Amino acid sequence: MNLVSQSKLALSDPVSKYLSLKNLNQGVTIEDLLNHLSGIPDYTQNPRWIKAVFDNNTPTSYDERYALIDSVMMPTGHFNYSNSNYLILEKVIEHIEGKSYGSYFNNFYMSNELDDIKITNIADVNQAFFAQDGSRSNDFSKIQEVYGLAGDVSATSAGLLKFMKFLFIKDQLLDELTKQKMLSWRSMESMVIPVGSGEINKYASGIMQLSYKGKSLIGHSGGTLKYQSFCFIHPPSETIIIALTNGAGRHYNQVFVQKMMPAILDRL
Repeated sequence: MNLVSQSKLALSDPVSKYLSLKNLNQGVTIEDLLNHLSGIPDYTQNPRWIKAVFDNNTPTSYDERYALIDSVMMPTGHFNYSNSNYLILEKVIEHIEGKSYGSYFNNFYMSNELDDIKITNIADVNQAFFAQDGSRSNDFSKIQEVYGLAGDVSATSAGLLKFMKFLFIKDQLLDELTKQKMLSWRSMESMVIPVGSGEINKYASGIMQLSYKGKSLIGHSGGTLKYQSFCFIHPPSETIIIALTNGAGRHYNQVFVQKMMPAILDRL
Protein backbone atom coordinates (compact mmCIF):
# COMPACT_ATOMS: atom_id res chain seq x y z
CA MET A 1 0.00 0.00 0.00
CA ASN A 2 2.99 2.29 0.49
CA LEU A 3 3.93 1.70 -3.16
CA VAL A 4 0.31 2.37 -4.17
CA SER A 5 0.41 5.71 -2.35
CA GLN A 6 3.56 6.60 -4.33
CA SER A 7 1.88 5.59 -7.64
CA LYS A 8 4.57 2.94 -8.19
CA LEU A 9 1.96 0.21 -8.18
CA ALA A 10 -1.78 -0.10 -8.80
CA LEU A 11 -4.01 -2.67 -7.15
CA SER A 12 -5.53 -3.43 -10.54
CA ASP A 13 -2.15 -4.23 -12.12
CA PRO A 14 -1.90 -7.82 -13.40
CA VAL A 15 0.90 -9.77 -11.74
CA SER A 16 2.19 -10.58 -15.25
CA LYS A 17 3.17 -6.91 -15.60
CA TYR A 18 6.00 -7.56 -13.16
CA LEU A 19 6.65 -11.32 -13.11
CA SER A 20 6.49 -14.28 -15.45
CA LEU A 21 5.22 -17.20 -13.39
CA LYS A 22 4.19 -20.69 -14.40
CA ASN A 23 0.79 -22.05 -13.42
CA LEU A 24 -0.65 -18.62 -12.63
CA ASN A 25 -4.26 -18.00 -13.61
CA GLN A 26 -4.56 -15.38 -16.33
CA GLY A 27 -5.57 -11.93 -15.17
CA VAL A 28 -4.59 -12.36 -11.50
CA THR A 29 -3.99 -8.88 -10.08
CA ILE A 30 -2.06 -7.41 -7.17
CA GLU A 31 -5.38 -6.92 -5.41
CA ASP A 32 -6.18 -10.62 -5.88
CA LEU A 33 -2.92 -11.52 -4.14
CA LEU A 34 -3.54 -9.10 -1.27
CA ASN A 35 -7.06 -10.41 -0.74
CA HIS A 36 -6.31 -14.13 -1.23
CA LEU A 37 -8.51 -14.34 -4.33
CA SER A 38 -5.77 -15.54 -6.69
CA GLY A 39 -6.53 -19.26 -6.63
CA ILE A 40 -2.87 -20.02 -5.86
CA PRO A 41 -2.57 -22.99 -3.44
CA ASP A 42 -0.83 -22.45 -0.11
CA TYR A 43 2.67 -23.94 -0.21
CA THR A 44 2.63 -24.38 3.59
CA GLN A 45 -0.08 -27.03 3.13
CA ASN A 46 2.27 -29.20 1.07
CA PRO A 47 3.22 -32.32 3.11
CA ARG A 48 6.86 -31.83 2.08
CA TRP A 49 6.83 -28.35 3.64
CA ILE A 50 5.29 -29.64 6.85
CA LYS A 51 7.81 -32.49 7.14
CA ALA A 52 10.75 -30.13 6.49
CA VAL A 53 9.60 -27.71 9.21
CA PHE A 54 9.12 -30.47 11.77
CA ASP A 55 12.56 -31.82 10.86
CA ASN A 56 13.96 -28.34 11.58
CA ASN A 57 14.96 -28.03 7.94
CA THR A 58 12.65 -25.22 6.79
CA PRO A 59 13.20 -24.20 3.14
CA THR A 60 14.69 -20.71 3.24
CA SER A 61 14.74 -19.48 -0.34
CA TYR A 62 11.99 -18.16 -2.57
CA ASP A 63 12.68 -20.84 -5.20
CA GLU A 64 12.45 -23.67 -2.67
CA ARG A 65 9.15 -22.42 -1.36
CA TYR A 66 7.66 -21.59 -4.75
CA ALA A 67 8.49 -25.14 -5.89
CA LEU A 68 6.14 -26.44 -3.17
CA ILE A 69 3.08 -24.73 -4.67
CA ASP A 70 0.65 -27.29 -6.08
CA SER A 71 0.42 -27.02 -9.85
CA VAL A 72 -3.39 -27.36 -9.75
CA MET A 73 -4.79 -23.85 -9.41
CA MET A 74 -8.10 -23.11 -7.72
CA PRO A 75 -10.73 -20.73 -9.16
CA THR A 76 -9.98 -17.04 -8.83
CA GLY A 77 -12.34 -14.72 -7.02
CA HIS A 78 -12.94 -17.03 -4.05
CA PHE A 79 -11.32 -16.27 -0.69
CA ASN A 80 -8.69 -18.86 0.18
CA TYR A 81 -5.95 -17.78 2.57
CA SER A 82 -2.64 -18.74 0.99
CA ASN A 83 0.86 -17.81 2.12
CA SER A 84 1.95 -18.27 -1.50
CA ASN A 85 0.40 -14.88 -2.28
CA TYR A 86 2.96 -13.21 -0.03
CA LEU A 87 5.85 -14.95 -1.76
CA ILE A 88 4.74 -13.47 -5.07
CA LEU A 89 4.02 -10.02 -3.63
CA GLU A 90 7.55 -9.87 -2.24
CA LYS A 91 8.96 -10.64 -5.68
CA VAL A 92 6.81 -7.87 -7.19
CA ILE A 93 8.24 -5.40 -4.66
CA GLU A 94 11.78 -6.53 -5.44
CA HIS A 95 11.11 -6.00 -9.15
CA ILE A 96 9.82 -2.46 -8.57
CA GLU A 97 12.38 -1.33 -6.00
CA GLY A 98 15.45 -3.15 -7.32
CA LYS A 99 16.44 -4.39 -3.87
CA SER A 100 15.66 -7.33 -1.62
CA TYR A 101 12.27 -7.38 0.04
CA GLY A 102 13.94 -7.64 3.45
CA SER A 103 15.94 -4.49 2.82
CA TYR A 104 12.90 -2.57 1.54
CA PHE A 105 10.74 -3.73 4.46
CA ASN A 106 13.27 -2.93 7.18
CA ASN A 107 14.12 0.47 5.71
CA PHE A 108 10.43 1.41 5.59
CA TYR A 109 9.79 0.55 9.22
CA MET A 110 13.04 2.06 10.49
CA SER A 111 12.29 5.30 8.66
CA ASN A 112 8.92 5.39 10.44
CA GLU A 113 10.42 4.86 13.91
CA LEU A 114 9.20 1.26 14.09
CA ASP A 115 12.53 -0.51 14.61
CA ASP A 116 10.88 -3.32 16.61
CA ILE A 117 9.15 -4.60 13.46
CA LYS A 118 11.67 -6.23 11.16
CA ILE A 119 12.83 -9.19 9.15
CA THR A 120 15.79 -10.68 10.94
CA ASN A 121 18.20 -13.60 10.51
CA ILE A 122 19.03 -13.73 14.21
CA ALA A 123 18.50 -17.19 15.68
CA ASP A 124 15.32 -17.41 17.73
CA VAL A 125 16.13 -18.84 21.17
CA ASN A 126 12.79 -18.12 22.85
CA GLN A 127 11.04 -20.99 24.59
CA ALA A 128 8.03 -22.27 22.65
CA PHE A 129 5.63 -25.19 22.85
CA PHE A 130 3.52 -27.17 20.40
CA ALA A 131 0.52 -29.43 21.10
CA GLN A 132 -2.14 -30.93 18.88
CA ASP A 133 -4.26 -32.05 21.84
CA GLY A 134 -4.31 -31.65 25.60
CA SER A 135 -2.45 -34.88 26.34
CA ARG A 136 1.09 -33.83 25.46
CA SER A 137 3.10 -30.68 24.86
CA ASN A 138 6.34 -30.66 22.87
CA ASP A 139 9.14 -28.17 23.47
CA PHE A 140 9.77 -26.53 20.09
CA SER A 141 12.32 -24.01 21.35
CA LYS A 142 15.10 -25.36 19.12
CA ILE A 143 13.01 -25.27 15.95
CA GLN A 144 14.20 -22.33 13.83
CA GLU A 145 11.58 -20.58 11.72
CA VAL A 146 12.68 -18.35 8.87
CA TYR A 147 10.75 -15.09 8.77
CA GLY A 148 10.04 -12.73 5.92
CA LEU A 149 9.21 -15.22 3.17
CA ALA A 150 5.51 -15.68 3.83
CA GLY A 151 4.29 -12.36 5.15
CA ASP A 152 5.57 -13.09 8.66
CA VAL A 153 8.05 -10.89 10.52
CA SER A 154 9.59 -10.42 13.94
CA ALA A 155 7.85 -7.89 16.19
CA THR A 156 7.42 -6.96 19.83
CA SER A 157 4.14 -6.09 21.53
CA ALA A 158 5.45 -2.53 22.06
CA GLY A 159 6.30 -2.26 18.36
CA LEU A 160 2.88 -3.52 17.32
CA LEU A 161 1.15 -1.08 19.66
CA LYS A 162 3.07 1.80 18.12
CA PHE A 163 2.31 0.50 14.62
CA MET A 164 -1.44 0.32 15.27
CA LYS A 165 -1.44 3.85 16.70
CA PHE A 166 0.48 5.19 13.71
CA LEU A 167 -1.73 3.43 11.14
CA PHE A 168 -5.22 3.78 12.60
CA ILE A 169 -5.13 6.72 15.02
CA LYS A 170 -2.40 9.13 13.93
CA ASP A 171 -2.61 8.37 10.17
CA GLN A 172 1.19 8.52 9.86
CA LEU A 173 1.91 5.49 7.66
CA LEU A 174 -0.64 5.88 4.85
CA ASP A 175 -2.60 8.78 3.47
CA GLU A 176 -6.37 8.61 3.94
CA LEU A 177 -7.13 7.77 0.29
CA THR A 178 -4.73 4.83 0.29
CA LYS A 179 -6.11 3.59 3.60
CA GLN A 180 -9.62 3.68 2.13
CA LYS A 181 -8.40 1.55 -0.78
CA MET A 182 -6.86 -0.89 1.67
CA LEU A 183 -10.01 -1.25 3.77
CA SER A 184 -12.26 -2.48 0.96
CA TRP A 185 -13.93 -5.37 2.75
CA ARG A 186 -14.72 -8.78 1.30
CA SER A 187 -16.40 -11.76 2.90
CA MET A 188 -14.12 -14.58 4.05
CA GLU A 189 -16.88 -16.99 2.99
CA SER A 190 -16.18 -20.55 4.18
CA MET A 191 -13.00 -19.52 6.05
CA VAL A 192 -14.73 -17.51 8.77
CA ILE A 193 -12.80 -17.82 12.07
CA PRO A 194 -14.91 -18.20 15.24
CA VAL A 195 -13.66 -16.18 18.22
CA GLY A 196 -15.82 -17.08 21.19
CA SER A 197 -19.31 -15.80 20.40
CA GLY A 198 -17.91 -13.58 17.63
CA GLU A 199 -16.13 -14.23 14.35
CA ILE A 200 -13.47 -12.91 12.02
CA ASN A 201 -15.52 -12.73 8.83
CA LYS A 202 -14.18 -10.03 6.51
CA TYR A 203 -10.83 -9.37 4.85
CA ALA A 204 -9.21 -6.40 3.14
CA SER A 205 -5.64 -6.27 1.84
CA GLY A 206 -4.01 -7.97 4.79
CA ILE A 207 -6.47 -6.66 7.39
CA MET A 208 -9.17 -8.73 9.08
CA GLN A 209 -12.47 -7.57 10.55
CA LEU A 210 -13.71 -9.11 13.79
CA SER A 211 -17.36 -8.85 14.79
CA TYR A 212 -17.80 -9.41 18.52
CA LYS A 213 -20.97 -8.76 20.53
CA GLY A 214 -22.06 -5.83 18.40
CA LYS A 215 -18.58 -4.32 18.14
CA SER A 216 -16.36 -4.23 15.07
CA LEU A 217 -12.57 -4.47 15.38
CA ILE A 218 -9.90 -4.45 12.67
CA GLY A 219 -6.43 -5.97 12.67
CA HIS A 220 -5.02 -9.44 12.20
CA SER A 221 -4.79 -12.76 13.98
CA GLY A 222 -2.23 -15.32 12.91
CA GLY A 223 0.44 -17.74 13.90
CA THR A 224 3.51 -19.75 13.03
CA LEU A 225 4.74 -23.14 14.16
CA LYS A 226 5.89 -21.60 17.46
CA TYR A 227 3.83 -18.49 18.05
CA GLN A 228 0.38 -16.94 17.85
CA SER A 229 -0.57 -13.29 17.60
CA PHE A 230 -3.69 -11.18 17.94
CA CYS A 231 -3.50 -7.49 17.07
CA PHE A 232 -6.79 -5.56 16.72
CA ILE A 233 -8.15 -2.07 17.29
CA HIS A 234 -11.66 -0.96 18.19
CA PRO A 235 -11.67 2.36 16.27
CA PRO A 236 -14.53 4.15 18.10
CA SER A 237 -12.78 3.85 21.47
CA GLU A 238 -9.24 3.70 20.05
CA THR A 239 -8.71 0.59 22.17
CA ILE A 240 -5.89 -1.64 20.90
CA ILE A 241 -5.65 -5.28 21.92
CA ILE A 242 -2.37 -7.14 21.41
CA ALA A 243 -1.66 -10.68 22.58
CA LEU A 244 1.42 -12.73 21.69
CA THR A 245 1.95 -16.31 22.88
CA ASN A 246 4.63 -18.98 22.64
CA GLY A 247 2.21 -21.90 22.26
CA ALA A 248 1.02 -23.28 18.92
CA GLY A 249 -0.55 -26.40 17.44
CA ARG A 250 -4.26 -27.28 17.38
CA HIS A 251 -4.64 -27.44 21.19
CA TYR A 252 -2.96 -24.12 21.99
CA ASN A 253 -4.62 -22.46 19.00
CA GLN A 254 -8.02 -23.47 20.34
CA VAL A 255 -7.26 -22.19 23.83
CA PHE A 256 -5.86 -18.91 22.47
CA VAL A 257 -8.70 -18.10 20.08
CA GLN A 258 -11.69 -19.57 21.92
CA LYS A 259 -10.81 -18.86 25.56
CA MET A 260 -8.06 -16.27 26.02
CA MET A 261 -9.14 -13.77 23.39
CA PRO A 262 -12.88 -13.81 24.25
CA ALA A 263 -11.96 -13.20 27.91
CA ILE A 264 -10.02 -10.09 26.84
CA LEU A 265 -12.64 -8.92 24.34
CA ASP A 266 -15.33 -9.15 27.02
CA ARG A 267 -13.53 -6.32 28.84
CA LEU A 268 -14.20 -3.87 25.99
